[in-house]
Amino acid sequence: MTTEENNLSLKEVQKKIMLIKLVTMPAAVALGLGLYGVFAAKGNAFHPLLNSMDFSYSLIAVGLVIEAIGTFKLIPLFKLHKQLAPSNE
Repeated sequence: MTTEENNLSLKEVQKKIMLIKLVTMPAAVALGLGLYGVFAAKGNAFHPLLNSMDFSYSLIAVGLVIEAIGTFKLIPLFKLHKQLAPSNE
């Protein structure tokens, strides 16, 4: 852990976690729409772009990349949050 992470208060860690969750939410939607376009639409999607396999695969790829980045940023924050949070023992 860096000294910057050690100096973060619990509120600051919670703010960073919430910000990352807000950024990754559209990625989850893109991932879901891409999967819908590939597996469920079968040429009869509610939007014409989702009938294109290239577009659906692009949505899946972008969604996965953003979700992966968000996950790798969240894991250390969750560990830090656990350290800073008061225990209930």
